[in-house]
Amino acid sequence: MIWPVGGFLGILVRSSFSPRYNRPMARPASRSPSRANAFAAVLAAAALVLAFALALLAACAAPSPTALPTAVATATPTAPPIATPSLSPSPSPTPTPVYYAEIPAMTVASALPGADATPRYTHLVDVRKAAPGIAVDLLYARAGNVFGTVLYGRDLCLLQESTLAKLQAAQAEFLADGYCLKVFDGYRPYSVTVQMAGILHVAPKYLADPKTGSRHNTGCAVDLTVTDLQGRELAMSCPVDTLDERASRTYAGMTENVRRNLAYVEGVMRRAGFAVNPAEWWHYNDTASAQFPILDYRLEDAPLVPSFEAPAATPPPVRDPAESGTVDVGAE
Repeated sequence: MIWPVGGFLGILVRSSFSPRYNRPMARPASRSPSRANAFAAVLAAAALVLAFALALLAACAAPSPTALPTAVATATPTAPPIATPSLSPSPSPTPTPVYYAEIPAMTVASALPGADATPRYTHLVDVRKAAPGIAVDLLYARAGNVFGTVLYGRDLCLLQESTLAKLQAAQAEFLADGYCLKVFDGYRPYSVTVQMAGILHVAPKYLADPKTGSRHNTGCAVDLTVTDLQGRELAMSCPVDTLDERASRTYAGMTENVRRNLAYVEGVMRRAGFAVNPAEWWHYNDTASAQFPILDYRLEDAPLVPSFEAPAATPPPVRDPAESGTVDVGAE
């Protein structure tokens, strides 16, 4: 754009100083005012054009704002804030409680119809809480037992406090030899004994008569066996609750290793204060059972109390001898 402006200025200058206007001529007495004014106007116009040209040149030389790189025109994105770790400790997960029965000691009359109504002392305790090292597999709290139905309203193994103390003495001796007690049944409500008699019709030596009740109804009888510390049962003449001659302690078909196993368990239990049942190898009675009343205290009525403490001992796993096999006393 500077060349047209320069050409225009050149025309103005040439026209102003052309020889056409510089020929000798008679000097008038005074210069014409109109010519002087025209010359001044030409100079002023030339100055304006020059100023305009310089301004236009400066504007063309300056960088255009629109020519800035996009990255400059765009705002820099803000980085996300860095998470500051909390100084407060993370809350510990709430442990899952284990519920145990806590039945107060009481004095009650026998639940056996027609029995002496004199109140007698009783104090049932939860075996799993008081003796956590003893394994419990409560047969009548689940299906698959000899009666073909669930008989207990709750999987709760109870015994008289004094009876359990004797059982713990036996457990200590078994543990010293590398074995452990496994309990199948303890306290049994009297109403369940009546229910059993209505399901199975067998000899009274296998099933208590509701007219007399059972030592289980007092909380002083326990059905049990002994396992090694891996949960494998000692070999016996038949499975528990086999209600025929094979259950007898004098069964003629008993092998020598089974006889030895049975004699070992019986000896420990007798020393702890229990009597045997000749017809059932698994059944033991507290020798002091006669002083306790027959009870019909329902298991589902027992008050439960949560415990968040870890058990003092852990029993061996409950294993099915049909799957795990059996062991013999003294076997490596």
